[in-house]
Amino acid sequence: MGMSALYFVVTGIQFWVTEFLVSVLHFQKLSVVALSTFCFLTAPTSGVWFGGYVCDLCGGYRGGGQQRVAVRVTTLFAGIGATLAVTCIYVESFILFALLLWGCLFFGAALVPVAVGIQLASVPLHQRSISSALSQFAYNMFGWFSAPLVSGVVMDFIDWCHPAGGKELALRFGFEMILWVSVVGFALFALANALVQPTFPSEDIEKEELELQLARTRMPTLSF
Repeated sequence: MGMSALYFVVTGIQFWVTEFLVSVLHFQKLSVVALSTFCFLTAPTSGVWFGGYVCDLCGGYRGGGQQRVAVRVTTLFAGIGATLAVTCIYVESFILFALLLWGCLFFGAALVPVAVGIQLASVPLHQRSISSALSQFAYNMFGWFSAPLVSGVVMDFIDWCHPAGGKELALRFGFEMILWVSVVGFALFALANALVQPTFPSEDIEKEELELQLARTRMPTLSF
């Protein structure tokens, strides 16, 4: 669910940031398009590499102790990203907003490889297919699909309650709601720190993987 909250925020930002900056903060549209293009091209890409590098420096995510460290790393990234996202609400400077938005996307992307690695390492090998399928279903339903839908409903509700505020008020409330969801994501990752077990059955999983690898090496090969 923490990853779903991450995708909710990222999708909502992608969907509404241009309209928000032009209609609410009254920035030039050409500058806004250039800003959003730069942020969405560079921040997630560099963030994923950075997150994987930090995870490797901390020893990876296999084993009980290392899993606990990896969860703390994801929580740290989620906390920094949420702080930057919420700070965007109170900023009216174009340059400062760009820096905060880039940092939010960067640290949000940084936790993805670590969190996905923890998820795959937490289940036995024969259950990883269903685990991946269920996680993708959750990401799509509660993240990518829900972000434009829920934010649109919030904007319509604000416009209905305060018609005098017009489009600007509805956009402001909807976009701020999207950014505040990052705090929910951080809370879910923080909760994972309390739920992670000090002892983790990684030995059984690693043994299962080793047996599978040995079985593959013993299979006859065909040469053509």
